Formats: sequence, structure tokens, C-alpha cells
Amino acid sequence: IRDVWPQDLEEKALQVAWRESNYRPDVTSGSGCCHGVFQLHHQHLRWMDQYGVTSVEQLFDARTNVELAYALYQRNGGWGPWSQTAY
Repeated sequence: IRDVWPQDLEEKALQVAWRESNYRPDVTSGSGCCHGVFQLHHQHLRWMDQYGVTSVEQLFDARTNVELAYALYQRNGGWGPWSQTAY
């Protein structure tokens, strides 16, 4: 996370990743929709293909998940994708 996220966002990113997965890259949500460190929803695979990600299995790679989480943060202008959980 510290290698990918800008310094001014990394502490919040660490909090989000801890809350979402306890930093575990191999986690899938109970509902089966969200995967990896940042619990990325598989519906995002539609745009993730531009980053070379075309399958859920790729979301279990920690580096890939963290990079895509930052891309998602940028696409959405903030923490919105994780807003259902209070941080």
C-alpha cells in the first residue's frame, strides 16, 4: 500500500484495507462479490481490463489489488466505493 498510494492518502488506505480484509489478499466477502485486500467488487472487471485484469483470480494478487484500488479511488474521486463502512 505504501508503495502505491500517495503519502497523503496512505494512512487512510491502510485503515480501509485493514477494515476490508485485515490486509489479506486471499479474502472473498461472504456474499462472494468482493475480493482481495481492498475487497474490490467483481463488477469493476469491466474497466479493469484496461489494466490487464480480466478475472477475479487476478484480484487476489496483493499488488494488483492495491494498484486497482488506487485507480478506483481516482475514478470515483475519493473513498466512495468503500463508504458503506464507516472509517
